[in-house]
Amino acid sequence: MIRALPARLLRQTGPVERVAVAVLLAVLLVGLVVAPFTTSPVTELRGLSAWAPLGRDHLGRNVLARLVGGAGSAAVPFVWAWGVTALGVVACAACSWAGGLVRAAFGAVTGVLGAIPRFVWVLLALSVYGRSFAVLGVAAGLAFLPSAAAVVDARIAPWRTDPSVQADLAHGVPRRAVLWERLLLWECGPDLLRQTLGLFGFVVVLEATLAYLGFAVGEPWPSWGNAVVFDWGRSDVTAVARLAPLVTLWAAAWLATVASGPREQP
Repeated sequence: MIRALPARLLRQTGPVERVAVAVLLAVLLVGLVVAPFTTSPVTELRGLSAWAPLGRDHLGRNVLARLVGGAGSAAVPFVWAWGVTALGVVACAACSWAGGLVRAAFGAVTGVLGAIPRFVWVLLALSVYGRSFAVLGVAAGLAFLPSAAAVVDARIAPWRTDPSVQADLAHGVPRRAVLWERLLLWECGPDLLRQTLGLFGFVVVLEATLAYLGFAVGEPWPSWGNAVVFDWGRSDVTAVARLAPLVTLWAAAWLATVASGPREQP
């Protein structure tokens, strides 16, 4: 079943979702591996060149290098957020399988988290625990958890009494195999993929918004959010240099948001 999971995901995803997954993997690769070694020294150069195909900002820094470095500002918080959300999804699956008071208690916890607006939750965490990628990612993961948990609970809870599941258990299939392999990975796999893409879009937009407000990454550290604000409206910067960060941010967020939208289940 696990070996067949990639083929199942491929069948149940459209072209936009596949492109969004490719973009997510590219951002993670660039942000975690390439971005830490990318520098953008200040020069007196201006305009487009072979070394700066997207131009330079008004301080003479390479816009392309800034965008590569900014991928790290999206990738690192996303990894933290995905880890927190993944742990919450595993706990949700176990509670949904257990049912009764256990399921109700976990639902109450996620209900409290969901009652607080996501942006307010993250902003409060940054104000209390400091502005760092780890705090941003953990807060974003907790803020996104109610949405992911609701999807998992809606899929797993009805399967507890399903005749095919009861037949598997009666024939000696281990409960862990039924819950984790069949239900969580196989049945919820496509939904979890879309939730992952939705989380990516949420983190990208959140980081950009916070960078604009000065609550996350600030200059001179590169970020797609502060790159948009840094040169917007300046007449001494080329149009390409002004628009490149905006297009990058919009494309990543749009792909993730559209790909994570609702789909009809087969």
